[in-house]
Amino acid sequence: MRGAHYERFYVALFLTVALVFVLSATVRLTAGALKVSAWLTTITSPATTVLSHAAWDVSQASSFAVGLIGAEHKVESLEKANEHLRFELLRVESEAGALPELRHLLKLSLIPQVYGHTVAATVVSRAPATWFDSVRIDRGRADGVAVGDAVLGPGGLAGRVISDGSHFASVLLLPDPQSSVGATDARSRQVGVVSGIGSPDSLEMVFYSGAASVKKGDAVVTSGLSGTMPTGLPIGHIISVQMGQFGLVKSASVAPLVNFNRLEYVLVVTKK
Repeated sequence: MRGAHYERFYVALFLTVALVFVLSATVRLTAGALKVSAWLTTITSPATTVLSHAAWDVSQASSFAVGLIGAEHKVESLEKANEHLRFELLRVESEAGALPELRHLLKLSLIPQVYGHTVAATVVSRAPATWFDSVRIDRGRADGVAVGDAVLGPGGLAGRVISDGSHFASVLLLPDPQSSVGATDARSRQVGVVSGIGSPDSLEMVFYSGAASVKKGDAVVTSGLSGTMPTGLPIGHIISVQMGQFGLVKSASVAPLVNFNRLEYVLVVTKK
């Protein structure tokens, strides 16, 4: 009995020592692992920091690039808007410049008992070689315009229709040497013919009488004697008077009321 008791005692002691050894080894391994982990952390910490900063820099650069692209789109949109505003400004300035011309035409159109029915038209073309000779307007037979109709510009008579289409017409201007119209000195009532001499600033009026009492500053209007022009359309005013050879013919230089350099809008005096 006693021998069996000692045997159990030694077995228990052996197991206790073995357990202590195992626990001691485990503690040492855990401590070593912690040391290794700390060492690895220390070694990799700079790299981790660098990578973290690099990732932040990449993120910032990406955000900057996106912002830059957005800014470029905004600049492009603003440039387009600015270009549109420039065109609008030019259009408004152009329309503002045409207002005095339109006001003159409006005044003429408000006297139907003198001029009859009128049709407003826009000058759509004129040849550089014959700039002061003729123009093309955007009204024609469909609008009541016919050959022979008087054409008014801002201020007074500009010419007459010489050809017409359905939706356009050609106008012979007063400065053309082939243009002539019966006229009257409004003060003295002396009559004659006003013709073009190729200059936009001067016309020539030849009076039927060499004794015509006319002078500088007299207004000149259409006489209506030709049968194609209404009576009383303003043409211009006399700027000088000349007596022909042998005193048989008197002529005068007439400054037209219409500015043929800027003729853009007209009124056609129709017969309807």
